[in-house]
Amino acid sequence: MAQVVGGVAGAGVLLIIASGKAGFSLSGGFASNGYGAHSPGGYSLSACLTAEVVLSFMFLAIILGATDKRAPQGFAPIAIGLGLTLIHLIGIPVTNLSVNFALAGESSTETSRAAAASAI
Repeated sequence: MAQVVGGVAGAGVLLIIASGKAGFSLSGGFASNGYGAHSPGGYSLSACLTAEVVLSFMFLAIILGATDKRAPQGFAPIAIGLGLTLIHLIGIPVTNLSVNFALAGESSTETSRAAAASAI
C-alpha cells in the first residue's frame, strides 16, 4: 500500500515539474512505462514485459548477492547503485523502466486516466 501511495505522490511531483514547461501535455506519455506507441523505442508488449521482468530479477539478484553474509561488508551500496544505474541505462530506452511494478503501474494508470480525460 505504501508503494502505491508513494507512486501517486511521485506522479504528482512529476506533474508539477513537467507542467512548468511550455507546451506540456499529459497525454504525451509523461515518462510513464509503456509499450508500442508509449515505449520510447516503440517496442512490443512482449519485448517490454520481458525487459521489465528480467531487469527487475537482475536487480533483485544484485541486492541479494550484495547483502549476503558471504559478500564483503560495506560494499553493498556501491554494487546496488552501480547495478541500478546499468539496469536503467538498458531499460529506459525500452519502457522508461522503473524496476518496481507498483510504481510502473501507478504512472501508467495516471497516463491512461489523463489520455481518457483529454479524449472526452
